[in-house]
Amino acid sequence: MGTTSDSYAQRFEQSLDVVASEFVVGRGTDSGGQMLHVVFAVPGDRLTGEPARGSGDGLLYPLHFRIVVSDSTDHIVARLDTLRIFGARQPLRQPAYLTGRLALAVPPGRYRYRLLVTTLDGGAGDLVRQDSLDVRALGGGGGFAVSDVVVGREGSGLVWVSAGADTVRLNPLGRFPEGTSAELYYEVYGLGRGAPYHTVVRLEREGRRSLFAAIRGVFGGGGAAVLLEFDAAAEGLVTRVHRGVALRDVGKGMYRLTVVITDPASGLSATRTRRFQVVAR
Repeated sequence: MGTTSDSYAQRFEQSLDVVASEFVVGRGTDSGGQMLHVVFAVPGDRLTGEPARGSGDGLLYPLHFRIVVSDSTDHIVARLDTLRIFGARQPLRQPAYLTGRLALAVPPGRYRYRLLVTTLDGGAGDLVRQDSLDVRALGGGGGFAVSDVVVGREGSGLVWVSAGADTVRLNPLGRFPEGTSAELYYEVYGLGRGAPYHTVVRLEREGRRSLFAAIRGVFGGGGAAVLLEFDAAAEGLVTRVHRGVALRDVGKGMYRLTVVITDPASGLSATRTRRFQVVAR
């Protein structure tokens, strides 16, 4: 079974119901390279904590994480196997989550990955499958390129400090309460300092026929906007971009955010899409 099947079959007495998403950005080195970041959330009420020894009151929640990235022929191109120990002052109850981020270097290509999360005794666990992972060559003087777009939320409890020392807000659950803001982060590569690039941002509610959701105050502007378009100047070979999108007039539902970035000099463009959910407060 283990040598003839790609199903990664796992059976647990209890499922952990792990929520996971991913993004790929540059490694931030002169030679370039890419990092796959997997962001996860584990419901706390699915776990049983262990008393912390010698450190006063509190509980420990150890979890084993394993990521395997492979190509279409099942050749493994990257893997990560690690133990994380989370601490809490009291037992976790709904709606508390344990959240975090796992990162590993990956070469350019089209892949799939499997994320296996288990308790140490193996009694509880979950397997997350992603069968479409597109890793593009980023940085290292390889010409115009754009990273994935990270759509984070203020107050989500999880941030990532990028290679450029930027604090990037994450959103492990992919949910935004009504009336909050989405914090966008992405990186543009391969342009000279001061070179112009063009950006188009669209927000579309899923399930509707090409109708963009009406947003007021997008990126701090006033009025109702269905399409945002602007020019900016590159900061150098790596341009790290932060933008805030106000969701004040966006109702509950699933949305698709599309960012299209164009290099006018070469005529090349890159399209990045993310999905998220707007929920009631």
